[in-house]
Amino acid sequence: MEKESFYSDRVKTIILTVLFIFALFVIFTQILNDTRHLTDTAITFIWILAVVSIFGMLACLFKTFDLRPIIEFDAEGIHVLTYGFIHHFVPWNEIVAVDNHKQKAGVSQVRVTTSFFRIFRKDKRTVSVNLTLLNKQGDRFERVIAKYFN
Repeated sequence: MEKESFYSDRVKTIILTVLFIFALFVIFTQILNDTRHLTDTAITFIWILAVVSIFGMLACLFKTFDLRPIIEFDAEGIHVLTYGFIHHFVPWNEIVAVDNHKQKAGVSQVRVTTSFFRIFRKDKRTVSVNLTLLNKQGDRFERVIAKYFN
């Protein structure tokens, strides 16, 4: 079996980065520039929104320039990179079934929906990946799942 790798969708992460930068621009140049018409609660909420936008922008920038694959399928099992730095390895002998619906299986199960790839393992922590920002390369991701799990 050859190694099948899937990376983050850089177009989506660049668009999100630009949107976060635009939100920060509006917050700092238009809203927080003149706070006479805002209440203290509104100013606090806007500062929280600015901090969330900064973290979102940094996370999207990190995802854009990170060259490591998010999901890799190979002969030993599945390698999953979650939160950008936590590497999980799930060997094939722990995975029993893949299905689009939650289905109990022997040792472990895999659940794939349109937005999440989730691996349930018996007596171990669940591993999941948000597929929204994953470059699935058309239907290649679904074909790889079908190849390894059918």
